[in-house]
Amino acid sequence: ARLLVLVLNFTTLLYTIKFEKMKVLVSCVALVALVTVIQGRRTGPHPHGGKHMHERAKKFTYEQFEKQLCDMKKEADAWIDTVLDEKGALNEECQAMLDSIEQSVCYDPDTYTDTCAEDGYFGCGCMDAFSTQPGECSQVPCRIVQYVKSNLVDVLVTYRDEVDSVESFARLVLEKMYTPFMEMACPCFPGLTDATFQCIENYDALVIKPYESIYQAAVVLFDLDTLKDITDTIMSGYCAEVGGVQCHEEFGGMMLTYARMFDNTFNEEHEDQCTSWQRTERGTAQFLQMAAVSSRERVMKGAKRLLHTAQCDAQCQEVMADSFYSCCAKHGYQILQERQYSEKLAILVENINNMMVMADLGGEGGKHNYDWSIMSQVQGKFNPEVECSKKGEVNYYAEMGAQCDL
Repeated sequence: ARLLVLVLNFTTLLYTIKFEKMKVLVSCVALVALVTVIQGRRTGPHPHGGKHMHERAKKFTYEQFEKQLCDMKKEADAWIDTVLDEKGALNEECQAMLDSIEQSVCYDPDTYTDTCAEDGYFGCGCMDAFSTQPGECSQVPCRIVQYVKSNLVDVLVTYRDEVDSVESFARLVLEKMYTPFMEMACPCFPGLTDATFQCIENYDALVIKPYESIYQAAVVLFDLDTLKDITDTIMSGYCAEVGGVQCHEEFGGMMLTYARMFDNTFNEEHEDQCTSWQRTERGTAQFLQMAAVSSRERVMKGAKRLLHTAQCDAQCQEVMADSFYSCCAKHGYQILQERQYSEKLAILVENINNMMVMADLGGEGGKHNYDWSIMSQVQGKFNPEVECSKKGEVNYYAEMGAQCDL
């Protein structure tokens, strides 16, 4: 689900550059963050600090979680009605904005140097960066924006009219966002990430000019090198081909299974504990409560316990391994270790928290009482072939991993 969140955030960025009211895609990002709550995902520290999170964690149940998802869906549906006109098309303001962005990112690589200094959204820095990429890879930003223009209305209408479960939402994201993005990005990797971060570092479009000094300071504080390393690590796993299998396609299937298990969790008549997350409810509540008030060491131990409950339970281990482990997954885990993903994620989060403290965005005087990425950091080091081993019992992850030729 990690890449799912990244894709949604990237799509949100393309569509919300100038619109504060563009809530629906932000709501989708938040929805995915909630859907992946068992993995401890957060979009950032809560503005009211750890005490507020502690109180909310005490009340956590999957029934409450389902209600939150339903409330967010209703809010997003209502907003979609304000974005579409009476004919079901994007309103004039939204369409004009997308047209302007398209005009910027769909530049002519042979003549852009004559006009890029006056470009509104892409600028010379980004055009220089992407023009060095071979063939169609130089036009990936253009292709993404054109895809958004062609498909956004369909995505919004489908979300409003047809999404009625976590699985149907995940399927919409998979088919309309995740898969198209991966099919554009993977053939151009790793050059695409090189160009993207060069673009960010040297961004000089007109839209940023009034805030140029603030932007450059933020770029330095944010530590783009660490973020780029994390992005490269994630994309290396998703864009790999292992044993003739395209890993991003296999991970997409896991995404749907993951979502389907949430629907099973919300279904009171579903009795198979191994194909729902209900068996983790108590552990999730305990972890959320601990994450709000405990030391980093205790929270990391709690995260590991929760992962162990979800993946290693003897009764459900075979089902979990069959659903969420494969040679692609093993390959991805190896990449995380080789590239020190967890350590770099911790650095990135610390940088973000420091920036929020400087901007006084954290609440309680800018203090942050917990690290919202701890679960991801622990997950990056959680090898089920080792962690789920128990003397005298079969480890289905190890059995599956032994068949991989990596």
